[in-house]
Amino acid sequence: MNQADSAHKINQGHLARKVVVYLRQSSMAQVKHNQESQRLQYALSDAARQYGFNHVEVIDCDLGMSASPGAPVRTGFKQLLASVAVGEVGIVLSRELSRLSRTDKDWCHLIELCQVCNTLIGDAENIYDLNRLDDQLILGIKGTLSVVELQTFSDYCPITSMNMPQIAHANIESPSPFTFNGAKGMGESAGAPLDAISGAIEDAVYSEGSIVTDSHHSPPAIYRMLGDGPNCDQLVSRKSR
Repeated sequence: MNQADSAHKINQGHLARKVVVYLRQSSMAQVKHNQESQRLQYALSDAARQYGFNHVEVIDCDLGMSASPGAPVRTGFKQLLASVAVGEVGIVLSRELSRLSRTDKDWCHLIELCQVCNTLIGDAENIYDLNRLDDQLILGIKGTLSVVELQTFSDYCPITSMNMPQIAHANIESPSPFTFNGAKGMGESAGAPLDAISGAIEDAVYSEGSIVTDSHHSPPAIYRMLGDGPNCDQLVSRKSR
């Protein structure tokens, strides 16, 4: 947080009340895999204490729940609104304000309660006082962007997914005197498993000073020889270079 710019907005009336740190991630997959996001959100408790607040309450029961329209009711957000409404909260902290709401209805409800009850709102960068016109304007813009961002993403994905270009698959071959068909793919023998196996065999014996002169690696022979380690030399005839 930008403490130097924000600390002067906190007065003794705010400090006498509690801080509510609100956490949310949109899905259980995020909860499971985005551990860094959780750590940063929980770290807001330390930031609140640095501002001088003694009573810090963390609401994290909405982790894994979406805030978009039509999503199930968030019990944690309802708890937050109730605490603000009865005048218990000096400041609401969220890592980013889009965590609080993705709908105009929820956003406006929270903003109105914070203004009436003289409750501050803070994110990772700043603290906002709803009794200041400039802060009202900034929060209004942030709330609008949060809603528009979600809708824009929802509109963009189906259109672009249906207009994906056709993907062509090609097999690039290069000449090789060591494979039966006289060619190999770029990186390993051309396509067929048997060619890949013959290339691997040749590479292995070449490092020992030998070259393959004849091969008997039909599919049955390969499976049989792979199961009988000591007889693997029967796969190929070789001579010293």
